[in-house]
This record gives sequence, C-alpha cells and structure tokens, in this order.
Amino acid sequence: MWRSSRFTERAPGTRGAAAALVLLGCTLAPAAPSGGAADAPRYGRTLHAYRVPDVALVGMDGAPLRLRAELEREGPVVLHFLFTSCATVCPVLTGTLAAAQERLPAVRILSISIDPEEDTPARLREYAARFGAGPRWRFLTGRPRDVLAVQEAFDAYRGDKMRHEPSAFLRAAPGAPWVRIDGFLAAADLVAEVGRLPPAAPAPSAGDARAGERIYRDGLLPSGAPLAAVLQEDVPAAGRAAACATCHRRSGFGGVEGTVAVPPVTGPALFAERPPPTGLLFRALFQEQLAPQPWSRVRTGSPRPPYGDATLAAVLREGRDPAGRTLDPLMPRYRLSDADLADLTAYLRTLGTAEPPGVEPARVHFATVVTLDAEPARRAAWLEVAAAYVRWRNATLPGLARKAASTPGYGEDLTGRRREWVLHVWELAGPEESWARQIEARLDERPVFALLGGAGGGSWRPVHEVCERRAVPCLFPDTDLPVLEPPGDYTLYLSGGLEAEGGALGRHLLDGAPADRRSSVLQVYRDDARGRAAAAALRAGLAGEREVHLAERALPPGMPLPPDLLARGGRAPSALVLWLAAADLAALPPPGPRAPRLYLSWSLLGARPPALAAGWEERAFVTDPFALPSEEGPHGYRASAWLRSRGAAGGATAGDTRRRLTAHWTLSLADHALAHLGATLSRDAFVEAVEREAEREPNPGVYPRLSLGPGQRVAAKTCAVRPLAGRPPDAP
Repeated sequence: MWRSSRFTERAPGTRGAAAALVLLGCTLAPAAPSGGAADAPRYGRTLHAYRVPDVALVGMDGAPLRLRAELEREGPVVLHFLFTSCATVCPVLTGTLAAAQERLPAVRILSISIDPEEDTPARLREYAARFGAGPRWRFLTGRPRDVLAVQEAFDAYRGDKMRHEPSAFLRAAPGAPWVRIDGFLAAADLVAEVGRLPPAAPAPSAGDARAGERIYRDGLLPSGAPLAAVLQEDVPAAGRAAACATCHRRSGFGGVEGTVAVPPVTGPALFAERPPPTGLLFRALFQEQLAPQPWSRVRTGSPRPPYGDATLAAVLREGRDPAGRTLDPLMPRYRLSDADLADLTAYLRTLGTAEPPGVEPARVHFATVVTLDAEPARRAAWLEVAAAYVRWRNATLPGLARKAASTPGYGEDLTGRRREWVLHVWELAGPEESWARQIEARLDERPVFALLGGAGGGSWRPVHEVCERRAVPCLFPDTDLPVLEPPGDYTLYLSGGLEAEGGALGRHLLDGAPADRRSSVLQVYRDDARGRAAAAALRAGLAGEREVHLAERALPPGMPLPPDLLARGGRAPSALVLWLAAADLAALPPPGPRAPRLYLSWSLLGARPPALAAGWEERAFVTDPFALPSEEGPHGYRASAWLRSRGAAGGATAGDTRRRLTAHWTLSLADHALAHLGATLSRDAFVEAVEREAEREPNPGVYPRLSLGPGQRVAAKTCAVRPLAGRPPDAP
C-alpha cells in the first residue's frame, strides 16, 4: 500500500565499507571518495512495493493499454521513464536496454514518456526504431495526468521532466517486489539484475480472514473466548483491551500518541520487502514530541526483512521481529493457538490493501447530502460554503504541482494533497423511509470517498445507517438530531443536538432538586422529531429519580400553547420546560406569584431571546450548547474574513453565521486530515486523522471547545444551562 519505502542493498561491485546516511527512513548513497569514482557504487538497488494506478496509456500504434492489466501479465518486466528530446539520461538508459534486450528474450520492456504532449505515438515509433526496439519492447504515452499518476506511483516525479533521474524498475512476476535501480548501469549489470530478481512471495497459510478481523478489532477469538495477552512483561490484558486495533487502530496505520510511535501493521507494511514509508516517518518525527528512544527508532526506520508466517508468529507470541530484535514491552505477547494465529495472519495480509472507493489518481470524490426537510437557510449555508471552499482549494493545486518534491516524505505527502476535490450534491426527495435506498443507489452509481457536512431538518438516522453499513465516513452534518446511541464507526457530529440539551437539563434539574421534598417538572414539547428527541432525553435523564416527578404534554403540529397550561392539575410545577419555538411562546400567560422556573432551548429559539410576557425573563433559563459572543477569538474573525472574501458570508442571522463558520471548519479539518494521509488514502485512516486533528483545527468560536479522540463521535461536548436574562443574542 505504501509506495516508495526501501530495503537497501549495495550494488554489486561496490568496494570498501562506506556507510549510508539514513534520514527519515530514506537511504542516501554516499558521495564518491576523493580517491576516484571507481570506489563509488555504480548504481543503487532497492526493493519496493508499488501500487500501480489503473490508468489507460497509449501505445506506438495509437491503441490504448491498461497499465495495471499489462503489469499483471506473467513474466519479468522492466519499466522506465523517458522523453524523446532528452539529451543525456534517456539516450544512455535506453541504449543500455537496447544492448541487453537480446540477452533477455523473456523480458518485456515498457518505456513511458514523461513528455506526453510532445511525444506522440508517431514520435515514439521513430524513437523506438532508432534504438532497434524488438517486439517485446513497448513505448507508451498518454494523458498528462495519467502519466503523472504513474510517475508518482513509482516515486519518480521530481517536479518537471528536466529534473528526472536515471531509474529503472524490474520485477520477476506479479506479486513479487519491484527492484528499483537508481543510476547508470551497464547492459551486463542489467542482465545480472534480472537474473537475481526476487520471486513472488509464497502463498500464505490458510486462515479465515473474517475471524481474524474479529480478533484484530474486538479481541474476540472464534471460540467466543476473549483474546489474552501480557503487556509490560507481567500485566495481563484480555478482550478489547488486548485487541490489535486498540493501538494500531482500525485502519492498521498506527500513529503517534504522546511520546509513543505505533508502527503500521497493514499487509504491505508487514509483508512487503521494505521498511516503513518515508512519508509516514516524516510525519511521525515532526508532528509529535517523541521520547528519545522511539524518536531514534523512527528516524532510522529500523529496516527489517518482511514478515512471513513463522516470523509473524514469533513477533505475536514472543515479541521478536524478523531481524531477531526484541520489541518494546508495550507490544503485547499473545496467547494464540495455531488456528487463531492463521486467522489473524489472513486478515493482516488483507488489511490496508483495498483501493478506497471514490479515489482516482488525480482526484478524490466526496458527496454532501441535503434532506428534503432541511430549512432553505440551512441548506444554502452549507452548499454555498462548500462550493466556495472546493473552488478555492482546487485553485491552489497548480502552485503545489510546481513545487519540487526533493524533501524526504514531502513529495509523497504532496501527492495526496494535489488531488482535485470533486463534490457531488445528493438531494434526497420523497418520504424519509426511502432516503436510505436513494443513498445506496447514489453510492452504487458514483462511489465517493466520504460524505462531508450536509444539512437535515429531521433525523439523520437514514444517512447514518447507510454510512455505517457501507463504511463511508460522514463528517459533521448540520442536524439537530444526530444518532448518538449506539455510536457509529464512521459518522461524526458537531454536537449532540437536542438530545444533548435534554440530557444537560436533566442533570441540572437533579443537581438543583431539594433534598427534603420532591420537585415536579412539567415538560411540554411539539410532537415532531425535534420536540420528541429533546423530551425523550430529559425523560431518560430523570428516569428512576424519586425526588423528581415528571409530567408531560405533547402539542400536535399547529396547536398553540394552552393558556391555562399552569392552572391544570392542581399545584403548579416547580419547573416548566417548553421545547418550543419562539413563536409558540406568545401564548404563554404572565407568571403568577408561585410561577415555576421556565426552561427553554436556545437552539429552538433561533439563538435569540424570545418575546415573553412580563415577569418571565428573570425566572427563565435556556439550554445552550453554543459559545457566548464574548468568547469569540481570532480564529472566528479569520474564518469570517475568508467567507466574506469568497462571497460565502451569507445573511445576517446568528444561526446562518454559525452554520457557515462550522461548515468552513468541517471542510478545513477534512482537508488537513486528508493531507496527513499523504499519497495513501484509507477511509478508516481518514476518520482517525479527523479524530486526531479536530482539537488542533482552529476553533471558529461557535462552540466553546471542539475535540475528538479515538472512538469519540461528538466534537462539542458541553451544553450549559444559563439564565436567559444574562444570555446576549448571538452576534450575526
């Protein structure tokens, strides 16, 4: 899965014991000694696991050729890049191939032009004839973006064609590692290198990958018993606490937490013939404050042979890697039977190998869902900001493409950052019961990498359930009705919505309940999705509490608040909770001398104080998930300026401003999380990057604090209960 990490050998003929400099996991050849070039290596030889993009190139005859399919054909292959007007590197390397081709009768040669706008099929035919290319030698061109994708896949892109390097790529057969040759080699060297190409890895032992997935993720063995392990030499762990995903995460990409670096355990990371990728090492070193020992290990890359069945068993049971080194005591030592070990091994071989849907060499596809019941202002806020952000982001890509990719890890990271975003708008129509089918049909027709934002007026459950079923990340939709129980793996929310407001009010009422007598609460709610959600959360929060008696009244849609509401049922309640909009409160009569405390929802009020009859304001409170206007900081000013400068600032209402600021935060966080993945995209790793980066993304001040962590699905975790009299309206 990782493209360009290396397990380095010295080229044949190298004399002396000159040391290589290892920096960020990337091995650099030493300079030639002052005594003469004869002592220097003639070329570098490294092993790689490349992921070849499925692009269509064009042959000398003008016919298309699917590169991935061509490379999956049996037999050895040599691949290199050239352009026909190159004056130095290309003629020498092409001449070497020409001189060796008769001694390599079973080898196919692919020469790919990196100047496709100039190198037409006709020009490639002339070039091939000049070098006497035989029938097993194909010269290819294609669309510039497809050629660029191939260069990046082989880590051969250096900013432009004039910076290209003398490199060739050799492989014995599909499934075998690629051998990368950097530098000029003689025809005899090329023949010798082909003769010693490593074969494809042997077939792995049989095992049930689905059973291995449960071991990896949940710490549950096929027998139903919990996975057992020992940490720190004498600390037992079992079940989910011992599961591999606890540290290496669901994606298998690992990461850094505190001062601890957790390596990737994807199939390519474990079984390919190379150490961890340079881009991953670069990010691990410079994004976190590692302790000295793990910093040293990450910096050197700790090269090791690839794992096989026997060495994987040794590392899982005994903590010993293929190089014979003992791993950190934090790595559990597992008690696994041979059958359970085979299941786990089968799953690890598949982990991180699937192509993520919605990703192309030059672009990544997203979608945003807008439900039929979304208010026009809510719909417009998200769509206008999303369109402005995607335009702005894509406009920055040409400048990034012109930057040289010379820093270790930087070129790999830029590959992912350079992908163009394509945002599809999926508007759901018809009854709510049909929404899931509509989304499923859209995903089948146009797979996307993730859902970004979106807007809904009712329940988000139909979208949530499809995303969980299809493993599609869904980031921070604008909804008052998130799905909080059970929490999903892929759907993340800005706040707990009205359910969180109901829960916060329940805790507030219990904290204020008198110890010597029962208090009574009357909650009145509109009998719609939002009113029912808030009322249900308060009901659940007060359930089983003997000191609080709860009475309820549901108002059908359109029914006004009864003027005799507090006169019914004898004694007035000590607390009146109205899950209603501001317009509904006009019918609330003035309070009497024994009137209760009044509780309202700041969200349902539209973030502005309502017009209440005289006497209510001093005894009224609001459930309020938002930050006070006085708590706004510079990040909010910057985000607002960005929105204004791109014509996406919208109207003048407080709710509209909040939605646009959080939409910008969502898109910016998704952008930064995607950039952290570099060239290798994974849906699970994307969610994990969002979890990690949410707290670091500048908070625009809509909520007091935004943060996530592993498994956390709601970013704004607080909801205050404030006096209405001290709550200023949100600034527009």
